Amino acid sequence: MGPTDPTPASTDAPANPPLPPADAPPFSEPFSPLPELPPPSRDKWAHRRVEPRGLALLWTTYLLAVTLVCFGPPAALGGLDQLAGRYASRELLVLTAIGITVLWPLIRLSQVIPSEGGLSATLKDLFVIAVPAQAVVWPLTLLAMWPVSVAASMGLVLLSWTFVVGGLLAVAQGNPSPTPGAHTFRRTAWMAFFLALPAAGPVVVASLPVVTSEHADTPAMLSPITAVLEVGRERFWSGRAAAVLPEHWVAIGVTFLVGVGVWLFAHALAAHPLPHGREDRPQHAPPAA
Repeated sequence: MGPTDPTPASTDAPANPPLPPADAPPFSEPFSPLPELPPPSRDKWAHRRVEPRGLALLWTTYLLAVTLVCFGPPAALGGLDQLAGRYASRELLVLTAIGITVLWPLIRLSQVIPSEGGLSATLKDLFVIAVPAQAVVWPLTLLAMWPVSVAASMGLVLLSWTFVVGGLLAVAQGNPSPTPGAHTFRRTAWMAFFLALPAAGPVVVASLPVVTSEHADTPAMLSPITAVLEVGRERFWSGRAAAVLPEHWVAIGVTFLVGVGVWLFAHALAAHPLPHGREDRPQHAPPAA
């Protein structure tokens, strides 16, 4: 090529933009081949969409972890005999009771109240909490060599207290509030209550004289923590490692009746909600001067 040959101005010229359709009106807006998407909206209930699957994962993980903590050390040392199995079984039941009465309510009270209300959401949680807890109890008949009646009574102890705590949690959550961040003080008070609930039995038992194994320590049934220890107490005079006394069955039945009353109260609150307090009312801006 000679020096006088013309040189193109640019070899990186952009491609021709897409042409508008033939039937487009004149002087219309620039044509875009991509459809216009609606603006994203914030879903404040997004963290509850997976429930109760998220709670089921946390609960089963917790039960697996405490099982390893209780049975892992004696099994690793090669000393998982009947006596060590009973001690580990009692520890496992106590930690399971703490999970039911403390961890479950604190998790739910730390979240936004579900859009369906506390009653419906807690009914779903009830199944998620109760079934894995029963799966923990029944194998203990082999590990601790307890009679079936003892395992059944311990399973009923945990089930009855799950029923009671679930009803209280339904009352604590109540109905959703129209104001974000409402019920903060009420939920904090309920958290303190759930922390104190399992401590009632140990405090009462510690303040009373020691009861021999021939008799039932009825005040110990006031808390699931001391209840599982009382039912699984060594009673060699009965010819077995443990035995269930009539007072234990009566206490379990009374706990179930308390749970029924709490759930009826929660249903009444859901059907006839109380008027929102001052903190629940939306705050309107003052009129302009």
